[in-house]
Amino acid sequence: MSVEPKKQTRRLWIGWVLFAVFVLYPLSIGPAYSLMYRAASRRAFQTYCAFYAPLISASLHCRPLNQVIDWYGRLWIRSDYTAPVPFALRESGESDD
Repeated sequence: MSVEPKKQTRRLWIGWVLFAVFVLYPLSIGPAYSLMYRAASRRAFQTYCAFYAPLISASLHCRPLNQVIDWYGRLWIRSDYTAPVPFALRESGESDD
């Protein structure tokens, strides 16, 4: 048996992992931003912030990255969509329908 197919398989896996980390992960922030925005809940916000902490942290230190992430996230939100106001933020007299 040759060792070469094992090296090729390893390289293929490394390539896919790098692709996922450096391409798919950053691109997934847009759809996730949309889901978090539509959920309008504290838990959705906390989950979003925890999962994307590395990108959010980098964007806080790099203004151009922050602008790109903000722009890309907004692409995933329809302009005519208004997120529901979470119960805790509503006026005290409103009902929770």
